[in-house]
Amino acid sequence: MIKQLWHRFVLRWCRASRPFLGWTCALLILGVCTSYAQPLGRFETIQLINRNILPILKRDKIDGAAIIVYDHGIAHAFYYGEATGRRGDRVTENTAFEVGSVSKLFTSVLLALAVQQGRMHLTDSAADYLPSLRTNFYMDSVNLEDLATHVNGMGDMPGPRIKTQAQMIDSLSGWRPSSPIGLRWHYSNVGFGVLGYTLENSYHMSYDDILKTQLLDPLHMSQTGITGRACRYIICAEGHSWNGAPVTTTSKLLIIPAAGSIQASGRDMQKFLAAALNLPGTPPSIAKAMHLSQQPVFETPYGGQALGWEVHELSDIAPTGLIRGFAAVTIRTSSVRPAEALSPDEVYMFDKTGTVAGYRAYIAAVPARQSGIVILVNQATSRNKLVQAARRVIVPIASQP
Repeated sequence: MIKQLWHRFVLRWCRASRPFLGWTCALLILGVCTSYAQPLGRFETIQLINRNILPILKRDKIDGAAIIVYDHGIAHAFYYGEATGRRGDRVTENTAFEVGSVSKLFTSVLLALAVQQGRMHLTDSAADYLPSLRTNFYMDSVNLEDLATHVNGMGDMPGPRIKTQAQMIDSLSGWRPSSPIGLRWHYSNVGFGVLGYTLENSYHMSYDDILKTQLLDPLHMSQTGITGRACRYIICAEGHSWNGAPVTTTSKLLIIPAAGSIQASGRDMQKFLAAALNLPGTPPSIAKAMHLSQQPVFETPYGGQALGWEVHELSDIAPTGLIRGFAAVTIRTSSVRPAEALSPDEVYMFDKTGTVAGYRAYIAAVPARQSGIVILVNQATSRNKLVQAARRVIVPIASQP
């Protein structure tokens, strides 16, 4: 009874406090959130978050953040700061953040589900689902797997004159790849956008409706949707630029929503992370699709590339949070070679970053250890530093057998 009263007092005190009322509040909240579960390494998890992530929130004066950690199947959740400039709009588990390119993981799982259902095959040509582009030899040479693994030779973003999906598709009628298809990795938002178009034509639904019926409803993710639309029903975190000024969403991404236009609450991202870890309660069809999405297709010097996910051996991550031998958390371009199957003797981490105007996101999953992390913030900040900090939290947790 005394412990319960103490927890109740701490939560009320922290809700009433301002965003920067000391890090003691943050630590106490984390303690409350995890005390009932009594997971192995609970105190160590709190210390890792306090030491690695909270200083970034303070240094960069980040208005709001959601941090979700799974430690061997036990969830820890922390919601920090303000969602908007309006006093009292604090970040809670129900606050939605734009997740940027983490959206590509949702799209990859949708592709895997379509493959399971027999609707699509990874080796199908993109032009099979976009009839107006069948006359373009190059579009006919790009398959769905190429689109989901960034080896399609397409550009990063739609051109400046492209304002609609119809214009985007028309522009591809004369498209020529910038690098050999299937032979070179180069990050491509356009490729994932086109993948979204193929899903729409396969299901004869909008991307929004496919997302809802195939993935969100089965996972009971009611606070996730296309950027801007979900805000009619829930509080959405307001994005901020490097100098703290409010910013609007990257409108170009709304032309290719499958690439980076999803926003989700911390509560929903906890459910998505649980599915990525194949925790009990994950619908079998989604568990199978998630597993397919995590199988590496190509390898670069930086690591493996699966459908949307990047793949790393846990032992390849240095104490700094960087992949050993690299000075950043991603690469710009690289040659590729076919990936080898995952070894049962290794522990792998699957991760993805998300960067969009005014927001940063990161997710990492280590299914073999039922451990993972999600960080969502509503302010521009260093992607490298945020990802490194997140890895410095999850790697020690996942390194425990």
